[in-house]
Amino acid sequence: MPSLRIGSFLRCVILTLAWTIFFLLCACSARHEPALAITHVTIIDMTDAAPLADQTVVIEKQRIAAIGPSSSVAIPRGAQIVDARGKFVILQVKTWFDERTISAHRGNGLLTPNPRKVVLVDDTGRSFEPSAEGQAAFARLGNVSTPLSVALRPGESYTTDFVFDVPQEAQNVLLLITEDDRETRLVIGHENSLWHKKIYSGLDSIPPLSKAAH
Repeated sequence: MPSLRIGSFLRCVILTLAWTIFFLLCACSARHEPALAITHVTIIDMTDAAPLADQTVVIEKQRIAAIGPSSSVAIPRGAQIVDARGKFVILQVKTWFDERTISAHRGNGLLTPNPRKVVLVDDTGRSFEPSAEGQAAFARLGNVSTPLSVALRPGESYTTDFVFDVPQEAQNVLLLITEDDRETRLVIGHENSLWHKKIYSGLDSIPPLSKAAH
């Protein structure tokens, strides 16, 4: 009889452990994050291939499960969907060393421009910095761009391209170029000061990156 009691007790313990494991697995499954589907994105794969517009990326278990045209990629049931439709804004800024602004005795020596920060700002105050991926893709298309930090001589000039990835809902986007020097932000009267009025430039057009490549 004692042996039967011990056996019944062990079976009871085993059944209890089995049910506990079952409920734990159910709880973990319930907490499992749903798949993520990012729709209507532009894919830049960092190769020589042209950017792919209107694509959908499906992510499951922190891994990319599918990539393809938004019209054909199957989105898993219950997936979280993020609409990533936006626009690429491509700007070209010209830097020119106006020789008329210097003394005739200065000579023809090089001048290094002050560090500059280029951002876009919408009507809600959000700012957008250049997209590293967008600029890399734009450069691979054969577009020659000179960094803003390159020194030049009197009378010389160069152009710098900036590619921004701007959300679709952004409205009345303006260009802001300021000196990128933190020390001058507290200097009263300096253009980079927190109390100095900033000058914004309007954008005449917003060309998509894919069209600009042609």
